[in-house]
Amino acid sequence: MDIVGTLVNRHKFVKRGDFLYHEGDKFRSIIAVIQGSVKLSIKSGHAEEQILGFQFVGETVGLSGMHSGYYLSDAQTLENSHICEMPFDLLDKYANLMPQLQREIVRLLSEELACSQYHSRSLGKKTAEERLASFLLNLSSRYSRRGYSPKCFILAMTRNDIANYLGLTKETISRLFNRFQEQNLLLTQKKHVIINNISLLNRVAGIH
Repeated sequence: MDIVGTLVNRHKFVKRGDFLYHEGDKFRSIIAVIQGSVKLSIKSGHAEEQILGFQFVGETVGLSGMHSGYYLSDAQTLENSHICEMPFDLLDKYANLMPQLQREIVRLLSEELACSQYHSRSLGKKTAEERLASFLLNLSSRYSRRGYSPKCFILAMTRNDIANYLGLTKETISRLFNRFQEQNLLLTQKKHVIINNISLLNRVAGIH
């Protein structure tokens, strides 16, 4: 992102709820999240939303459009955000000249594939309690890799969004958050989450 930032000057601020692109739009750019967060989703049967994932500071959206030439989901901001739009034709040009940039694009694609596969396995095999614990640990790890606290962060998405993503109901998610607080695993204050015991949360998630 530091390299690309010197080559591409397409930074802009977007308001909460704005769409960066829609499913089926022509693929033009990969978008880096400089500040804020983004929800990726598609419309399933009867125009119901199916959430595919969330992207945060230091992560990108739009990579899946490289294959078909069209974006495969909607991308909507969860909060006021700062993004950098990187036209793919420019990225492709510089990637041929800069091996480190080429490697970074491949790494991002690999990371997106790994996250997708892990999520699919989680939905099929994990209990509701394990799904939520795994989700929180995933966020913790992603924030930590980018220099933020692994134990204290903000959930920009709603409980409905989390339930949709994990294949659960909002009531189940609320009940599990209450249970985790009673077990002193974590503390929630509105959208803030403080993880009190990561080791125990790993065990709840089925990670040993």
